This record gives sequence, C-alpha cells and structure tokens, in this order.
Amino acid sequence: MESAFEIVTRPIAPASDSFGSTAPAELPVGASPQRRFASLGDGVHAITLANRGCAEVEAVPEADGRTSLAVSVLRAVGWLSRGDLVLRPGHAGPPFETPGAQVPGLHRIELSLRAHGDGDVTAAAQAQHFASPPLVFAGGVVGGAPLADGARLLEIDDPAVAVSAIEPRRGGPVNVRLVNTTAESRRFGVRHGFGGPGDFEPVDLRGRPLPVAARGESDPGRVTLRPREIASFRPRPPPGGSR
Repeated sequence: MESAFEIVTRPIAPASDSFGSTAPAELPVGASPQRRFASLGDGVHAITLANRGCAEVEAVPEADGRTSLAVSVLRAVGWLSRGDLVLRPGHAGPPFETPGAQVPGLHRIELSLRAHGDGDVTAAAQAQHFASPPLVFAGGVVGGAPLADGARLLEIDDPAVAVSAIEPRRGGPVNVRLVNTTAESRRFGVRHGFGGPGDFEPVDLRGRPLPVAARGESDPGRVTLRPREIASFRPRPPPGGSR
C-alpha cells in the first residue's frame, strides 16, 4: 500500500507480536492507513484498489482460505476515547463523547479496482492517475508556439517514478519533486513543458541548487534515483528555449 513517500508491505491478520513487542500497549489490527491505493497479490496475480479520500484499508482472511480487500468508507466514532476496548486496555485520551463525529447524511465514494500481474509497476501509476486527476490551469504560448493538444507540464518514461510535487517559483522555473517508489535504482527520461528534453539541475528541499557532482548526472533529460529516493530538480529549457 502507498504511504506518504513509499509503497510498504503490511502483514495480513497480524499477531500480537508482529511489530516487535511481545506485550504491546495496543494489540495490532489488520487495518492500516493508505494514501491513494493498496494492492493485494499472491505472487502471480494481484488487484489494486485506488481511492479518492478513503484513508484506511484491510486485507481480511476469509473462511474458504481466500483474502478480501476491505476499505473503510466512513470512520464514525461516538467517543474520543474509551477505556473498555478489547484491543487497548486503558484510555488513549480524555473520555469525551463526540456526537458531531457520526458523519450523518449523504456521501459519495469513488473507488477504482484493477486486476494485474503481481509486481506490475504500472499498477501504481494507474492508481495515482485515478486518485489524483489532472487539474485545469491557465495556458497560452510556450516557446513562441501555442500549446498543442496533449501538451504536458511534465512527462516521465518510467511508471515506477511518481511526481510528488510541481512547485511554481516566482520569477523562475518550477521545482519538481520525484519519488522512486521501488526498492531498485531507476534511471529514466524526463520531458518538461519547455518544449523538449532539457537539462535538470538538482536542488534541495528549499529549492537551492546542489552540486551536479553530488548526483553524478551528465546526460541531459535523464535522471537517476536510488531505491526509495526522494529528490528535487529544477528543469532548464533547452538551448534557445524560453522560460
């Protein structure tokens, strides 16, 4: 399942000591937080459930030996804390009633379910496309020519690399933050909205330039990320291009 900056593996029906402690203050449950998607696989086949706003999922063992993927559509509670729960003895906070947390009324839930081969890196990209649909933005002329049909702000040729952020900067090009979602090093091509494959200079999280030698990049339009690495770049237009 997707967490904030990586795809993690969670146990199904975890035992009381699954996370290290033999006497945990709170017994673990199979339900886990997710960001935009979660996958369930058997080594050959898999399904991926993408969501728009449903932040919890659980793999549930069935009586016939199969496993279902359950998503928490709504989370409604009546108390801020209870001291009589089976999974956690004692309070986790003040025992206040929360009548406003019952979420009454109509709710629209949007989910996407895809079947694919286990380990298919395109499944994460497809789930992200569903969960984070494109936004409308003002356009016009790029490099002296009108925007063409299908023009993109950023295009990456590796579906295992996710775009975490595109941050506009006043008086200059944007900062782009990329995430390698796999446990393997990835080298990939990047094209940006300046009209073609341009050079990318590495920057820190505040947008300050980093030495190119720190990344070892020498091929314009190509970027390498280490396993699970998060990195920021500033695209430069090709020679003769326009910012």
